[in-house]
Amino acid sequence: MDMPNKLFSLLNLIRFDRPVGFLLLFFPCSFGVALAAVRGSDYFFLVTFFLGSIIMRSAGCIINDILDVKIDAKVERTKNRPLVTGEVTVNEALMLLAMLLFCGVILLSNLSLQAIMLGLVVMILVVFYPLAKRITDWPQIVLGFIFGSGVLIAYSSIAHYLSFSAMLTYTGAIFWIIGYDTIYAFMDIKDDEVAGVKSSALFLKDRDYKKWLGAFYLAFWFLSLLGAIIEGRYSVMSLFLGSLGVLFILAWQVHTLDISSPKNCMIRFKSNVLVGFIWMIALL
Repeated sequence: MDMPNKLFSLLNLIRFDRPVGFLLLFFPCSFGVALAAVRGSDYFFLVTFFLGSIIMRSAGCIINDILDVKIDAKVERTKNRPLVTGEVTVNEALMLLAMLLFCGVILLSNLSLQAIMLGLVVMILVVFYPLAKRITDWPQIVLGFIFGSGVLIAYSSIAHYLSFSAMLTYTGAIFWIIGYDTIYAFMDIKDDEVAGVKSSALFLKDRDYKKWLGAFYLAFWFLSLLGAIIEGRYSVMSLFLGSLGVLFILAWQVHTLDISSPKNCMIRFKSNVLVGFIWMIALL
């Protein structure tokens, strides 16, 4: 394979053409930065965590694809991934992973000791996540711990401790992530059953899934709003408008969700980028 095609395959491996993933990883970081900003932060941290989100999401994709290559071959949505088709070898993927982790360590080394320790714990969870879908109906909870951890890492990088409001926001983010990733998982229900892997979507498909999703999203909305109020520096108007916009989009997702339509699920999943952006702006 010539160099341009190999580069394209490597970019495809890390889902560089699908920014939704790293944006959803970045937004919890931005929540943590915003919560701690009253203590003297500047927006250097937003840039740092944006770059870190791209690096770590890319690394996570590689780890996931290496461990799931046999499963991906059985799933319609993932059967053309580079490791499955052979466009990228495992050794090439490992080399790229090492480079990304090296860059991640450099970024992490500029943060507080507490943030570094949290980051190392999260890396263990990143490796465990692909295995979680083999042993539990709720691998989305593990993903919630991973993606939501940006709140704690960002906050502790600036404030050098973790406040109650940061913990509330982190818990809320976990519920948000469980909700939107369950919607994402609904697209793979048939293939997951064939492949023998588990997910919250499979667990909920024959239950009242809209009530479950509504509960997850309501918990996110309430805990995030409460965390911001406790932090105590935001204008009433920004919180009111931001929380109202977030609540509207989340309610629309649940009310109009059709799990029999992958396109419907994807549109509602992607709308969480707008949810994260609105809440970030409300907090900043």
